[in-house]
Amino acid sequence: MLKILTLTFLLVNILYGDTYNFSELRYSDALDTNIELKGEITFRKNYLNIKYPNKKKELRYINKKLSYFDNDNEVELNEDQIHKIINYFEILTLLHNGDNNEMKEIFTIKNLDTKTQLTPLGMLSNYIKYIELYKQKNELSKIKLFFQNNDSITISIYEKIR
Repeated sequence: MLKILTLTFLLVNILYGDTYNFSELRYSDALDTNIELKGEITFRKNYLNIKYPNKKKELRYINKKLSYFDNDNEVELNEDQIHKIINYFEILTLLHNGDNNEMKEIFTIKNLDTKTQLTPLGMLSNYIKYIELYKQKNELSKIKLFFQNNDSITISIYEKIR
């Protein structure tokens, strides 16, 4: 069971420095709209980078410091934006690292037929209702985050770049 759980949480078996193409579908309940973005995500030790080449935007999370770039210019974010993005990035990093002990401290974990459902415990539950992880051929292919405000984000992973 732990081995299956560990494999589920290894975001497409990403190891140090791997980069993947992905699509991100964001649903806003308040606006009742979807926004789809395509990008690249890179994981390294103490580093997460997400680029949206078509939008010329990039988010870097290095040693717990967040930077946001728009057209190669650094943009200052407000504290609420920073907090939300860092929470999101820390969840992605946790899923990538697959630390089962830490996962059990933060989530209630249910393995269902086609997915694994993570329900947050503690402060995280103020923002996130639950997370769904989907696998295809024993690799994580999709992550769905459902927020308390009825917004959602779906990340679909396409291919490894490097």
